[in-house]
Amino acid sequence: MKRILFLFTVSLLFLACSNDDSNSQPEEQTDFKIKKLSKTFYLEDGTFYRLDYLYDLSGKRTKWIQDYADINTLFHDDYLYNELGQILESKTTNIIENYVARTISYEYDTSNRISSVTYTSADGFSNTSHLTYENNTVFVDDDFGGHKSLIFNEEGKLIETFSRSSEPLNGTVTETINYNGDLVSSIHYEYSIGTGSTEDYVYEYDNKTNPLFENFKNNINNYIYNFTGSMKSFKTDFSANNSTKVKFISTLPDPNLNYTDVFTTQYNQQGFPISAEVKRNGVLFEKLTYEYY
Repeated sequence: MKRILFLFTVSLLFLACSNDDSNSQPEEQTDFKIKKLSKTFYLEDGTFYRLDYLYDLSGKRTKWIQDYADINTLFHDDYLYNELGQILESKTTNIIENYVARTISYEYDTSNRISSVTYTSADGFSNTSHLTYENNTVFVDDDFGGHKSLIFNEEGKLIETFSRSSEPLNGTVTETINYNGDLVSSIHYEYSIGTGSTEDYVYEYDNKTNPLFENFKNNINNYIYNFTGSMKSFKTDFSANNSTKVKFISTLPDPNLNYTDVFTTQYNQQGFPISAEVKRNGVLFEKLTYEYY
């Protein structure tokens, strides 16, 4: 009888220890927050450069580090936001020579919409773009005669832009963005300068989560009014999944301009990307690495 009671007591102790062990294990993380994205580009002449993007826990970009290792140049872009998470300023600093190369500042109207964007460079040059709104279209006109209009659909997705440069170029660019759900399927460009060429970017994706997309979707205004010019600048951000292939086709007569980028991506156990290699027409062109909180 004593032996039975002893075995029963041991069994209870074993179960208690097992329960304590299971409770002490941390829950598996399923929602990764992007902390850093690094892009290293490899050029045909054997040189390379690196871009590092740093993010806070809400997904906002806090710093952009441009490291051109081959020519000993290092730039930092620092970003400032208001209490609503809207961008107030981006400042580019030349770290090597210790001076502010440019500042882009943003003003808002009483409806919390961007009303103006001012670009100021180290040499004193300044240009302000003034924004006006009409239904689903935003009109942007700068101090030197440049004009841009941006059209959004009912879901808030940017579907078309039209840009006209100031003199002496006085050319136009029309950009059309096509979607498949939350994926940008293609972007088409038409240029009036020169031969009136066109360009097409066609995108293919995996079925894994893009950790940069949610913040881009919810805060697109923080991205598209910062003088970068076109939607294609945000190819790592603008879709819910990660690229597997990007095909570029130009109507310019030089066939060497056309290319296909193929992405080979590694994922963690939760399906988030941790690294990728990009080959352009079969040659290593870019490497991506992701870090998470």
